[in-house]
Amino acid sequence: MKTEIRNTKIIFLGGGSFQGKSLIAKKLAVEYCISAVITTDTIRNILLAQNPKDSCYSTSTYLMEPSELKIQMSEVSTLVKRIIPIYLSRGESVLFEGMHFTRELLSWAKQNQYLCICMNSLVPLERRVLLKKVTRNIFHFIDDEGNEHFGDISESNLQESSYVKHKNRIEEITHEIVNDFKYIACPIVEYTDLNECLLMIGDIMKKFYNRDSK
Repeated sequence: MKTEIRNTKIIFLGGGSFQGKSLIAKKLAVEYCISAVITTDTIRNILLAQNPKDSCYSTSTYLMEPSELKIQMSEVSTLVKRIIPIYLSRGESVLFEGMHFTRELLSWAKQNQYLCICMNSLVPLERRVLLKKVTRNIFHFIDDEGNEHFGDISESNLQESSYVKHKNRIEEITHEIVNDFKYIACPIVEYTDLNECLLMIGDIMKKFYNRDSK
């Protein structure tokens, strides 16, 4: 049964790669009658379409120079901030999901009493990559000679994937994202199972929605 919601809400669901954010966001949108789920990947891809030669909008964030990723996150966060008034003016709730929220955006969001939650899976990256097949069926591979390939991923070829080869950088980015949420004192949900994660986030959401109904 869907929860009846009258007040407009703005929610940020962040975290690093392979966390299951998109699946959780969709479930929350149904449960809480949220008008729109907007991924920061979608915003980034629009920027890339408008600026196809600009490397700072690359879709492989873990392969980018830290300075370029910082620019990407700043540009995406700027657009997120501009989008919010559109939904507020329509009286519609919106959930932003992704990994491109700057510390400045999160601080601004908290000052405006928006909800910011960070997902941090305790499952090893390799397992999370395999689970990602639920929402992405083409994976990136780099062979021993440095050539790029795209195709299905499985237990047998997992170690050849670009994601596993750049595991340290992916985890470094995740750590930075978690620290940004911690700095703003936003809830960090640590979990080993997505259903467990959904329940914990559900408890946070209920408190957030009930706050204004008292």
